[in-house]
Amino acid sequence: NNNCPFDSTLFMLYNLWRIDPAVWTVAFNSFGNQWLDILAESFNKHIEKLYTLEEVRDYARHKMHREYPRVFVFGQETSVEAVMTKWSEHKQVFAEVDLNCDRGHSSSQSSQYCCTLQPTSTGRLPWSTLQQYIDNTPSTPLTYRGSQCSDCGDSTGQCCTYKVAPPFVTILAAFTPAPPDPVVHLMAAGERTEYRLAGVVYYGTHHFTARFVDPQGQVWFNNGIATGQHAILQGLIDDMDMSVDKSGKERDVFVYHRADI
Repeated sequence: NNNCPFDSTLFMLYNLWRIDPAVWTVAFNSFGNQWLDILAESFNKHIEKLYTLEEVRDYARHKMHREYPRVFVFGQETSVEAVMTKWSEHKQVFAEVDLNCDRGHSSSQSSQYCCTLQPTSTGRLPWSTLQQYIDNTPSTPLTYRGSQCSDCGDSTGQCCTYKVAPPFVTILAAFTPAPPDPVVHLMAAGERTEYRLAGVVYYGTHHFTARFVDPQGQVWFNNGIATGQHAILQGLIDDMDMSVDKSGKERDVFVYHRADI
């Protein structure tokens, strides 16, 4: 019934929102995203004991199925990446990708509204940490055939410019070797913004689990099948490997929140 990916994502986002409901309601609403608006309103009603979190989950799950029946299909596995991509959409452009050459020619390639990063190769620029990948993205040399400048024929580089620093950023981490850094910095709109790890979703044996990091650095674990709504305190973030859960499930999605919220 596809509860599992929604359980893990709601576990992280609800606990993030619960840090300061008033502040995070505004933060969710700032995305201009109907899904985060629904979550913020529903979380407030949960606090008022009008809804259970299971009812919030089921409402969101059914509504997403109605809106995107080919993506969120009942009876088939749903990915956390698909859920968080929808929930991370912003009303403004999050990132712009251009191709630039040394002679100053530039051509626009794409505009991205989803506040997500998916670490991939950055060509000749190596990286082993998430921060190194982020720092490489403003200028990635291109070496494949056909990557020359269309105006002058010189070699080009791909430039990713981050236009906004949203309240939280989602990292699609299933295919990255990098562990989740406790803190990363994103240069957006000309300012360097600090983000702290809010949580990790893990996947393995057709099942998702999640960890949430509270403001004191304590790590809470949730396995919807085994623990329901309840979370288990596992220790401090500095004392554990956040790349895998204790059963060996691998990292799938990281969520980072702004340090100033």
